Amino acid sequence: MNYFDPNKLAQAISNKTEYQIIDIREKYELDIVTIGAENIPMEDLMENQGLISKEKQVVVFCKSGSRADAFVDLLTEHYGYSNLHSLKGGILGYIEEVEPSLPFYCHGLS
Repeated sequence: MNYFDPNKLAQAISNKTEYQIIDIREKYELDIVTIGAENIPMEDLMENQGLISKEKQVVVFCKSGSRADAFVDLLTEHYGYSNLHSLKGGILGYIEEVEPSLPFYCHGLS
C-alpha cells in the first residue's frame, strides 16, 4: 500500500502541487468537515472510475483510511493503476497531524 503523509498533503494543497485529491466520504461526512478535495463517494467510484487520473499522482481518503485502502488496492490490483496513494489515517489523521482546529467526528463509517 502506498500511504501519503498528511503533512505532505497539506504542503501539496498549499503549494498547489499537481495531485488529484479524492475524498470518497459520503455527503453527510462532508457536511461535518472538508478540506476542499474532489468528492466522489465510494458507492459511485466504480461508475466514475474514468474521472480518476492515471497520469497524475492521486491521493484518496476517507474518514480513517479503511475505505480508501480497499479502493486503492482494488484499482491497483485489478485496473492497472500505479499512481494511487491512500492518505495515512484518513481525514482524521489529517485533522490530528495538520489541522486540529477542524471538526473531529467519531460516528459513521470508517
